[in-house]
Amino acid sequence: MYSKVHADETVWTLEDNKLLNIVLAKADVSLKDEIWESLLEGGVYQPDAYTLHEMRKKLDLERFQIEVSLLLNSDLLAFGYLCVKERV
Repeated sequence: MYSKVHADETVWTLEDNKLLNIVLAKADVSLKDEIWESLLEGGVYQPDAYTLHEMRKKLDLERFQIEVSLLLNSDLLAFGYLCVKERV
């Protein structure tokens, strides 16, 4: 493996008896935002350029959604505080 994974959170499915999908959960949380350049160490099983680009886009979208969610929650909390304070 390229890096350690949580074995208990690993899932695989077989689609149409042709396609094997494997989902690996990274064990090192600090590497959550890092895209593995290959499945195994030494560059074995590297994704093609299009797939790697799509992986980066998906990760960027996930980061954006988290940031927006945090921003909205903090703004809503501040707004709620102001509304409650004005009613008093």
